[in-house]
Amino acid sequence: MLDQVLKYQAVFFGDMTDLSPTPAVVKQLIEAFEAKNLIPSTYYEIHKITGERRVRLRLSDAIGQWSFLVGSDRIDVHKTPVGPEKEGMGTLEAFCTEAANLLCCFLDAFPRTGNRLALVTEGMCEEMSEVRLAAVCAKLLNMPRFYQDNSPFEWDWRLAAHYTRDLVGRQEKLNVIAELRRRAGAIEGVNGAAPFDRIHLKLDVNSLSDNTAYRFDRQTVEPFLEVVRELIQDRTAEILEFIND
Repeated sequence: MLDQVLKYQAVFFGDMTDLSPTPAVVKQLIEAFEAKNLIPSTYYEIHKITGERRVRLRLSDAIGQWSFLVGSDRIDVHKTPVGPEKEGMGTLEAFCTEAANLLCCFLDAFPRTGNRLALVTEGMCEEMSEVRLAAVCAKLLNMPRFYQDNSPFEWDWRLAAHYTRDLVGRQEKLNVIAELRRRAGAIEGVNGAAPFDRIHLKLDVNSLSDNTAYRFDRQTVEPFLEVVRELIQDRTAEILEFIND
C-alpha cells in the first residue's frame, strides 16, 4: 500500500470545443453541478501544436482538493491532497465513484460520446533507508559499471503493456503503464518544510489512442473506471510486493 497518495485523476476524451466559457454554458454547468458545491472559474489551455492559449472552464471545491476541467478535447477530474498534512484523499474506489458521478452529471447536461477514457494514480512509497533504496534500484535497473559503483540518487523505471478486457460486452484494448521514480525534495508541513527522499509510483491505465471510434458514453464511464480501478489496485500491490521482496 502507498504511504501517501499524491493524485487521483480520471479523464474523458472527446470533443468539447463548443463548451467555451460563455454565460449560457456557465449557467448550465452551475445548474448541473449545483448539489456538488463546485465553484466555476477559468484556466488557460495551451494547444499542443500551435501553442495557442485558450480560455476554458474549471470547477473546483472550496478547498481546492477537487477540480473538474473542461478542456477542448478532454475532461479532467482531479483530486489532490491539501493542507499541511496532505491528507483526506480517501480510497481509489471512493474517488472512482465520485468521478463517475461528476462525469455523468456533465454528460447529462452536455450529452456526447468520447473516444478514450483513462484513470491515473500517483503516490509515494514508504520511507526507506539508503541501503533499501539502492537495493530497489539495483533490482529494477541493469546499470553500467559506473552506476553500480556509484549508486544513483535519482532514477526512472517505466513499463507499458497492452491488456484486453471485456467492457460492457465489448473487448477493449488498454494501455497499462507503470512508473517508478526516486525523487528527493521537501514538502511543506505544519512544522515547516520536511525533506523527503522516496520512490514515487504512478499507474496510468487508458484506452488506446489509435482507436478513434467514439464509443464511450454515460453508460460506459462507471464500468470503465471499475475495471481499471481493479487493474491499478492489483498492479500497485504487485509492484510494491516486487520491490519489497
